[in-house]
Amino acid sequence: MKRFEGIYPAIITPIDENEEINEKALAQVIEKTIGQGVSGFYVSGSTGESFLLRDEQRVQLIKAVCAIVDGRCDVIANIGTFSTRASIKMANAEMERMGLPSMDEEKMVAEVTAAADVLRPHITNTIPVMHEAVASGKSILFEGAQGAYLDVDFGTYPFVTSSNTSSAGACTGTGVPPHKIDRIIGVCKAYTTRVGSGPFVTEDEEISNHLHSMGREFGATTGRPRRCGWADGVLLRFSAMFNGFDEMAMTNLDGYDKCPEIKICTGYDLDGEILAYPPATVDEWERCKPVYETVPGWMQDISACRSWEEIPENARKFVKRMSELIGCPVTTVGVGPDREQTIAVK
Repeated sequence: MKRFEGIYPAIITPIDENEEINEKALAQVIEKTIGQGVSGFYVSGSTGESFLLRDEQRVQLIKAVCAIVDGRCDVIANIGTFSTRASIKMANAEMERMGLPSMDEEKMVAEVTAAADVLRPHITNTIPVMHEAVASGKSILFEGAQGAYLDVDFGTYPFVTSSNTSSAGACTGTGVPPHKIDRIIGVCKAYTTRVGSGPFVTEDEEISNHLHSMGREFGATTGRPRRCGWADGVLLRFSAMFNGFDEMAMTNLDGYDKCPEIKICTGYDLDGEILAYPPATVDEWERCKPVYETVPGWMQDISACRSWEEIPENARKFVKRMSELIGCPVTTVGVGPDREQTIAVK
């Protein structure tokens, strides 16, 4: 054996003198490593001597690894440098192992090729394009995706995504430097929701049932009901801090239309200590209890309102109180899904 193919965490794939994968030796190494209690293997496409496997070799490798592992742990392959056909073959090998129908190679190649033809004219180095736009005085709007607490650095780790969903992601994801961004607008709901697992201090069955009964807060793809809770001033205050919000846009104010009273979380009780910001660890976060203040609701439909003056007094007081707790002004509120249902706060 003269070359080795790296597989995470700590095993090697022997390559024989004919530059073919020695599956017998590979099986011996994998069995030994599984016996050490690993949770999965990462298969790459190069060797310790910077030797790149050919596409067909990498397909052979992933098939061999999947067959030897036989579902006992995860197998993850780096297919970034595979050709389209090799990638399909590798994926089909995994689909076959899982007992799922394989893809039609010719049909998939045709679809990918057609998509590439559409996308190709729009692919370029976008950093110079944006810097030229900034230099010429044009406005650029970056829209974030996912909530601030799914941020890999500042979120409820490990219940997060893999990137920066905070305002900092506008820089790290685009190449526009921080000093060129002159306004940051936060977006929140009047209540709180969460998708999936993780700490949720204000989660409450009463408000969840209320919102779900209105046909709100169901997953767009799965249709599953989202976790719901009362307004959380602690979360919003901390989010405004690490995102640097200049102002806040609050949506779904009409979700409270039929609530005689509304609870607002002003602090977290962690084992008797009242916190103004979330604790450092998820374990502590899970132990926190909400400290509420209760304000009167407005008990009327506000979806037809089109100006701040039309918004009921109790609703205006709620918005003003949330501005105080957040530490930045709420400048717009939403009373429905349509554009004309977005109202400027005065």
